[in-house]
Amino acid sequence: MRIVFWGTGNTAKKYIDRIKRLSDRFEVVAFTDSCQNDNNTCFCWEGFKLIAPKAICELDVDLLCILSIWEWEIRRTIYEERVFDLSRIISFHEICMMDSFDMELDICYEKELENMHPQQKESAEMWRDYEYLKRKYSYVLCDKCYWKIEAKRKAYFEKDIRPIWILWLQGMDRAPELVEICIRSLKRALGDKEFICLLDAENVWNYIDLPDYIVQKWENGVISNTHFSDLIRLRLLNVYGGIWIDATVYFTGSKLPDYMKNSKLFMFNMREHWSVCTEPRIAANWLISAQSENKMLIILEALLHEYWKRENRAINYYFFHIFWTMVVECRPKEWEQVENVIRDPAQLLNGKLTKEFQEDSFEYLKQMSDIHKLSYKEAYMDAGKNSFWAKLCEIDRRNR
Repeated sequence: MRIVFWGTGNTAKKYIDRIKRLSDRFEVVAFTDSCQNDNNTCFCWEGFKLIAPKAICELDVDLLCILSIWEWEIRRTIYEERVFDLSRIISFHEICMMDSFDMELDICYEKELENMHPQQKESAEMWRDYEYLKRKYSYVLCDKCYWKIEAKRKAYFEKDIRPIWILWLQGMDRAPELVEICIRSLKRALGDKEFICLLDAENVWNYIDLPDYIVQKWENGVISNTHFSDLIRLRLLNVYGGIWIDATVYFTGSKLPDYMKNSKLFMFNMREHWSVCTEPRIAANWLISAQSENKMLIILEALLHEYWKRENRAINYYFFHIFWTMVVECRPKEWEQVENVIRDPAQLLNGKLTKEFQEDSFEYLKQMSDIHKLSYKEAYMDAGKNSFWAKLCEIDRRNR
């Protein structure tokens, strides 16, 4: 398998010893770098042939591996100058897997996953799918022609109104009790201060349209309600702006924080810094605040639309998050301007629903976060009359 490595800086040097120990399965044809050109007189680097990027297309090469912190700039160069097929760019981790297992890539992943601790498996599957999606859809991130919203406003709001979008596709009259309680908590706290727009599968079309192929795949069950709501939230935010809040978010505050209401973009972070995430999930998507036509969200919507043009199943439950990771990697400076608020405190109450209620614990959770992401999939209904869930029901009845 013939391979070219792109990069001659510190990242490449970090891996050079491992590259030199690759088995006969791989033939390192050459190294290249953006600083090389046709007139460069340096033709050797670390004992390997050094070529100009444009020379790659003249070689019989199977794979290309980028070893540089400027990965997405390099991908754009490769795409724009037609140097190499983006779908044949492979990560160094995958090269090492194939070298170690002496098998094709898909079988290597199977072998790796079957011997993995169950708690690590989900993360490893996400990284596998991240690499696959990057190979298959990185052209969207490299081509501005895809970064556009072909949609018109179907509704208008008064100036300075930033609508809060809440969706329950099945209709609010068919929502679980937890969803009803969450929505009432938001209405109690924000109803007089914010414009709350409750949506379902019928009235959502009063605000947006989606491509026919997406709607048809949803109606035929190819796209689940969960992933269909991902497409709806992006279209609403890209056309109107506002604040998307999942219908399973419980609110214990009296107002939305300013950093959320007034920001160009806000999502809860998964880690202190996006570059040290242990899995390709940088942010939570159950609450997104944005101005209309936010460039990062437009690119994400383009990725999801391209995906559903070509696919008939969700490769990974979290593929929205995986694509978002790529968008952030591609536009890190924009993401670093977003207020860094960690998601974890907002998800602690969910783990308490079935536990015995403790007032001091509840007060502590409310101090940590006014916003609480719950899940109607938890076994909270059987929690008993002294549980946290029972307390939320009591608060709801008392305030109706």
